[in-house]
Amino acid sequence: MPVREYELADKVDTLLQLRTQSETLTRQREQLQIIRDKHAGHGVVITDIDGRIEYVNTAFEKQSGYTSEEVLGRTPRLLKSGEHDKAFYEDLWETITSGDVWHGEMTNQGKDGGQYVIDQTIAPVTGPDNEIERFIAVNHDITELKDLELSLRERSEQLEILNRVLRHDIRNDMTVVLGWLDYVADHCEGELESELDRIESSAERVVELTTAAGDIVKTMGSDAEPDLEPISLTQILLEEGKKRQEVFEDATIELPVSPPCVTVAANELLSSVFRNLINNAVKHNDVDEPVVSITVRETDDRVQVRVADNGPGVPETIKDDIFDDELKGLESSGTGMGLYLVSTLVDLYGGEVWVEDNDPTGAVFCVELDVLNQSMGESGEYCD
Repeated sequence: MPVREYELADKVDTLLQLRTQSETLTRQREQLQIIRDKHAGHGVVITDIDGRIEYVNTAFEKQSGYTSEEVLGRTPRLLKSGEHDKAFYEDLWETITSGDVWHGEMTNQGKDGGQYVIDQTIAPVTGPDNEIERFIAVNHDITELKDLELSLRERSEQLEILNRVLRHDIRNDMTVVLGWLDYVADHCEGELESELDRIESSAERVVELTTAAGDIVKTMGSDAEPDLEPISLTQILLEEGKKRQEVFEDATIELPVSPPCVTVAANELLSSVFRNLINNAVKHNDVDEPVVSITVRETDDRVQVRVADNGPGVPETIKDDIFDDELKGLESSGTGMGLYLVSTLVDLYGGEVWVEDNDPTGAVFCVELDVLNQSMGESGEYCD
């Protein structure tokens, strides 16, 4: 009896172990089926511990051009493209045979000889004894994404070249042109004065265009997240206002008195926002003495800068489209890019920009940004 009881207990224990193993295997099969179903749009490859392929799904067949019958029993080596060195595959194999998950990009070669790029994750599957029994690879084709990435990189490089041309070659040439215009004007003794003024105005618009276009290239030419930092809005605003007053001697630019010292999240192009708004307010003004009034308003956690002028105002028909990159009036003396740059930068800083009617005449361009911190300055001085 004791022997029979021992044998019975041993058999019961064996049966319990077998049931546990059976439940584990059932769960694994269910998990594998879930993987196959869930990743129907992804390539799925299942291999044994030696890397021989046991299963591929339809997405894999579409990616590689091979049918399941052509790859079963073979290893993924048939997909080697020559784009990866021996160390790449050794690291992959060492990772998954150590029980860890490998993830990375891989360039494969299909049946037709063409290459395709996949983003792939390979995970080991262990059995009841925690020994690795097979490997599962799930991937998705990112060939088009990589092609787009390459195209964007090439475009960025081209924009950078354009930026250098705009910033250096054209600006330098136009500086020479303006210098010769001054020399010619001094020797004309009043002759051709209006013609020379028109030439000078056109040359200055070219310089303005290179500045705006260069800033746009700098803003949009990178696919990286913008690097924003705390910048004194008050300092930028007052400095740019003073510079514009020196440029537009016939205009009056009224700067805010004792403005709050406001800091916002922006970059070095913040000055371009107010330079272009003031330029727009003066150049599109049709009165003999243009007046541009700049005020700063605080609204909760935001700051609003208002650039108001006494010009003709903005027609209702174009108010909603005035910041578009292609909008430019037939009689415009500007470049057609300044307000587009303003909108692009303000959006980059997480703010808003819009236009209102001024009273009694003119337009008010409003820029609203989030405030990082603020304190009152003394005697109109701005914060460091």
